[in-house]
Amino acid sequence: MNKLTYKENRNIIKLFPILFFVLSCLSSFAQLKAGFNAKEFKDLLLISAQTNANLEQKKSYNLPLLYTKQYSSDTVGFDNLWELWIGKKTAVISIRASTNKEISWLADFHATMTPAKGNITLTASKSFNYNLSNNSQALVHSGWLMSLAYLANDIELKIKEYSKKGIENFIITGHSQGGAIAMLLRAHLNNLQQQNKISSNLIFKIYCSGTPKVGNLYFAYEYEKLTQNGWGFNIINTKDWVPETPISIQKLNDFNKTNLFTSTKQKIKKQNIFKKILFNFLYKKIDHPTRKAEKKYSNILGKRVANRIHKTLPYISIPPNAHSFNYVRIGTPILLFPDENYLKLFPDNNDTVFIHHSFEPYLYLIEQLILSK
Repeated sequence: MNKLTYKENRNIIKLFPILFFVLSCLSSFAQLKAGFNAKEFKDLLLISAQTNANLEQKKSYNLPLLYTKQYSSDTVGFDNLWELWIGKKTAVISIRASTNKEISWLADFHATMTPAKGNITLTASKSFNYNLSNNSQALVHSGWLMSLAYLANDIELKIKEYSKKGIENFIITGHSQGGAIAMLLRAHLNNLQQQNKISSNLIFKIYCSGTPKVGNLYFAYEYEKLTQNGWGFNIINTKDWVPETPISIQKLNDFNKTNLFTSTKQKIKKQNIFKKILFNFLYKKIDHPTRKAEKKYSNILGKRVANRIHKTLPYISIPPNAHSFNYVRIGTPILLFPDENYLKLFPDNNDTVFIHHSFEPYLYLIEQLILSK
């Protein structure tokens, strides 16, 4: 065999940086990247459809191209279930939405808010400790927090199992109720990393769709700080009414501690007796209606729903009521705007209230978004 000439050797050496660059690029495809990716989300939406649909409906949805299902949990708690799908170097945690069972809907309707830190008793021998925010003012939806309580330990164990197999990238996804639980799960996993209960090297990204409001502004601040710069998205069909729920009531004491209303109340005390009577009357006109509304909602969506829950889940301890309904939309929004063709396929219809909320309209809109690029 002839020896390579000096010129040939030099040319081969010149190729090394190019080869290294190409290999680096190929390797990077396996890494989870920040930023919204419509094609990535479409695969996750197909996974959600598989997680949520019954066997007959599954036939109408395509399977995701890049992932295969590896695990499906038992049905627990509020008829909750989650699945693990595996792709190349990435795992997807997919959480099921509401089902047609009463207990599942009770999780939605138990809409009182509760502090984002505490403990929930599940059975005589099992409980769930959580700290979803370092802000003491952060509040979250009680029903979906209880749903997370039944799923969290199993998810944690699977994350540990697959991280030992070399999986460091995890995408969390869910539609509707599943998205709400997914958001709370993301905050919970952050706390587990802070406690060194799961590896701090793990990367989490979250895509939620058709997701209702899961907490107040102070929870939103912490969650959005955690997922900012392209690591968390809330995809919304602007015709979908579910992301507008639960009903929000903002009372004067829902504001930050330093605010106009607190200072106004203090200034009223310094007025003479006649002005004090007048200003207190006007202040109560502003303050009392929201307090009264919160009290009514707490009774209906708190106590009454809790009584129904205990008929199915007698051991669970209902989280304390924070007496607030100051719900806000959470997460970096990706807004999908229906066009005329969409409205022909999915016309407004009060007899089919979920026509804009199901997987079909979301798949249609994301495909239009992909094609437009």
